[in-house]
Amino acid sequence: MAGMEGKSIYQELAEKIQEVIDKKKIRPSDLAKELGVSPSYITQFLKYGYKTPAERIQQILDVLGYELTISEKKTTLSAA
Repeated sequence: MAGMEGKSIYQELAEKIQEVIDKKKIRPSDLAKELGVSPSYITQFLKYGYKTPAERIQQILDVLGYELTISEKKTTLSAA
């Protein structure tokens, strides 16, 4: 299911992870090395939101010191 702006869940995750990488001043190549993947793998995920297995997303979050949380979506729909 796509997000509010038509983005895939992978694109939304990639954007959030990019924010963390920027905040922590981590180079994508260093993240790739830590994960044992190619720098292009990380770049493709971050830039294009390529589908990435949940296990790999968890590894990325672990390396960054973050965890994924789910919260209820706020809606503006009213009962008819």
